[in-house]
Amino acid sequence: MGTTIELLVGDVRSMLLGVAAPVVVLLLAIAYSEQSGLLNFERIFRRSGITQPIWGAIASAVPGCAGSLTLTRLFGTGAVGVGTLYAAHFATLGDAAFVLW
Repeated sequence: MGTTIELLVGDVRSMLLGVAAPVVVLLLAIAYSEQSGLLNFERIFRRSGITQPIWGAIASAVPGCAGSLTLTRLFGTGAVGVGTLYAAHFATLGDAAFVLW
């Protein structure tokens, strides 16, 4: 019984350090850059026009889901369209994208 709990705790710890920590760091960097005025993603995506889905896919190609979370927030404000949101989520899915085709 002790080994099962130790194994579970070890898996949770490695998941938090390997997955959640980089995502949190990226989200904090994005939030800081927007709040400090270094980058304004809403303005950038509103001006990108027809190339918006391409930029959305590039933004979400970074490992982790920080790009998709940011673009989902921008979709809620109307800054990006549905096509950009789909492109972002397909870029994030990677090997699992074949299920959606």
